[in-house]
Amino acid sequence: MILLNSDKKNNVLKSMMRILDEKREAIITENKKDLEAFGEGDQAMYDRLVCDGKKVDGMITSVKQVMEQEDPVGQTIEHRKLDTGLDITNKTAPFGNIMIIYESRPDVTIEAAVLAFKANNKIYLKGGKEAINSNKILVECWHEALKENDLSSDWIELLHLSRPETQEFLKNPPVQLDLIVPRGGERLIGFVKEHATGAVLVSGRGNNFLYVSKNADFETAKKVMLNAKIDKISGCNALDKVLVDVNLPDYEAKLKELQEMFKTTTGLTLPTTIIGSLPRPSWFTENLGSNTFLRSMMNSRYREQYTDAVAVHLRDQEIAGLDICTDGDAHYDEEVGGQSWTSYPLFHMEGFERNNPQPAIMRTGGVAFPPGHILHDYLEARVMPRVIGPIGRGDLQYTAMWKTAQRLTAKPVKFGTVTPDILAAAVDDTHYKDPFERIMALSNALNEELNELADAGCPVIQMEEPQIHMTPVRGDLFWGYGRYAREAAGRMKNQGRIYLLLPKSAARRTLLHSG
Repeated sequence: MILLNSDKKNNVLKSMMRILDEKREAIITENKKDLEAFGEGDQAMYDRLVCDGKKVDGMITSVKQVMEQEDPVGQTIEHRKLDTGLDITNKTAPFGNIMIIYESRPDVTIEAAVLAFKANNKIYLKGGKEAINSNKILVECWHEALKENDLSSDWIELLHLSRPETQEFLKNPPVQLDLIVPRGGERLIGFVKEHATGAVLVSGRGNNFLYVSKNADFETAKKVMLNAKIDKISGCNALDKVLVDVNLPDYEAKLKELQEMFKTTTGLTLPTTIIGSLPRPSWFTENLGSNTFLRSMMNSRYREQYTDAVAVHLRDQEIAGLDICTDGDAHYDEEVGGQSWTSYPLFHMEGFERNNPQPAIMRTGGVAFPPGHILHDYLEARVMPRVIGPIGRGDLQYTAMWKTAQRLTAKPVKFGTVTPDILAAAVDDTHYKDPFERIMALSNALNEELNELADAGCPVIQMEEPQIHMTPVRGDLFWGYGRYAREAAGRMKNQGRIYLLLPKSAARRTLLHSG
């Protein structure tokens, strides 16, 4: 690698400052494309994605600050001469090739790259797909600045890689990677650590505390709390926890003040809960198998094991301070490839050939899991019943399961199930001619079951749909799997409507107009 002198590097940065200012409007325009494509579902990530005039000013300032710093290359850290006459000098040197992986924030394309470039490194940038247009134009700015100063554009490269391609790049890089720097949340850092074969610079997650002492000005402390939490929720230094000294005057009253202050809506605080599934105790050995829940509860051995396990799950959640508890999905069997949370409805609804299960279809939209991965083993091992007649709710008995758990705690208990989409994708079908009809039949059956559950008093119903995180096919608000999903989405769009699965407590079963 060529060592650039300080003047050469600083001239590139001077050019970069000017180019960023000249292309300010073009950068903002490209960023608007990313914002429109992203939507506003995740407010924190949306905030990080924004690149407005203020952000461009910040990029220019970052480049200026680095340019004005002393050249970090060739600096003497330590020098000593041994008694043997050996003269040892420890000097700074470039890493070489640095790969920087980051999510959402397009300003990292400038801020991270400028630091690495000033230290005479070649930079590979892998930004998130949500910022693709912003990152493209910012890297174009880099290339223009490099070209102005007779340097090759390959000093700074933007990688266009999917998640599987990124995984492969980390495992088998086509170039030598001397350092990998992941900037983002725990999931991103964990992904890089798992797949990288080279050195990784790992940062910690933000976990920021505020301590209110017994001598604190409480009104000032409240203002600090609000500012530290909501001024910029996307910041890694946003406030996470508040510790209050029990010796603070009027301690109990002041805690109530804080609770009121942090309410998100009038009269409502955000309740805490968990997803649902918990490990079964080792002594819980009885399985439902093909039996109904109520019939199994007539067996004293099963009933004792089941209620004891649910009571343990509930007590653990109570001790943890959760506001809404679950039964731990204890009514499902423990075998990964058997009666799991996915397959339970299919083995208990009407219209299925239960006695002759078939290997699960499970169309995952191209998402593959390698052998040894828990999801690969799970999908390979599963067998499902075949659809042979009209689908009905059968003996799901969700209400009985929920009531059993609710009787064991004063806390509200939620109940979880799966969506009709994932059920429809996992089965072979000899009855319905159209996959869309199969999805709608499953939706109607689950609606009946969940409406009964809501009418019985269940406060929260959770729908689980792992495919949301894989490859959704969208048509207005409908999404599903592969070619069939696209066809169904198109029909629904043409009809101007969408079918939603909602309990009566939230909304009456209805067809909502999408346009």
